[in-house]
Amino acid sequence: MDMVSFAGKSALIVEDDPTSMSYVSRMIVQVGFKSFGEAKDGSDALHLLDHNDYDVILCDISMDGMNGIEFVKEFKNNYRGRYAPNKVRTPVIFITSSRDPKVVEQAKLLGVKGYLLKPFGKDKLVQRLTVAGVHH
Repeated sequence: MDMVSFAGKSALIVEDDPTSMSYVSRMIVQVGFKSFGEAKDGSDALHLLDHNDYDVILCDISMDGMNGIEFVKEFKNNYRGRYAPNKVRTPVIFITSSRDPKVVEQAKLLGVKGYLLKPFGKDKLVQRLTVAGVHH
């Protein structure tokens, strides 16, 4: 695999399952990310985005509290101008165990840059990040 450089990049991981959070954060570090934030649901993620900038958001779809779909709607619609326009353009990649085509369709309608089916490996993660334009 050609290694795309993610050095100096940061990610926000939105995941309510501690095992999945640990797995995704390890993968992010393994592919070269400098730092990452952790949010347990969409609401937590919105609060982190109030004070932090990220190069990509990796977001589970099914979570207690504010789920991934609700989070992306709130974030992308930029409720009351909460975020600067460049922040709203941060690429979002869904991470999910669902193989339901309706989920994929909903992600496309929301402007999500892709999705990863759990469990995924480093190659698939790098591929999705590259397609989302994170390495530029």
